[in-house]
Amino acid sequence: MKKLPIMLLFLILAALFVLPTCGREGPLPPPISTPPGIKSTIPTDGTGANGVNGYPIDGAILITFTLDMDPTTINNQTITVVGSGGIGPIAGTVAYTNGAAIFTPTQNLAQNTGYTVTIAGTVTDIYHIPMGSAVSVFFTTETLPDAAPPSALNPKNPKSF
Repeated sequence: MKKLPIMLLFLILAALFVLPTCGREGPLPPPISTPPGIKSTIPTDGTGANGVNGYPIDGAILITFTLDMDPTTINNQTITVVGSGGIGPIAGTVAYTNGAAIFTPTQNLAQNTGYTVTIAGTVTDIYHIPMGSAVSVFFTTETLPDAAPPSALNPKNPKSF
């Protein structure tokens, strides 16, 4: 008989601790409050500087973030590409998948030209925490060899040799 009041007391105490947490509404707070950042880019900042190993003119631009991003904030307004000398903004598509944004130009980029990719500070992670400040990456495109065929030589005119 003494066990019944003890069990009843135990059930009342358990209910007092468990019931206040039941039915909690709304999302849980984010596990971190650190803003997202840029983990890496392809091309890297400075690619093609001094005419060495320029980035392919038909290459896509890959931006990897430090955190999972809200895909609705990754678009042509938040990721832009402009060329030196007032070229651009460059038309292209932006996609977000597996923690990375991919900018694919609709046309080949100009040869031996500097470009700046800018990621706006307004892009947010999945908890809607903004990156805060914009990040820019500069690269230069490759120079392709001249594709024009050589002119024909005239064997009767020695000056053409």
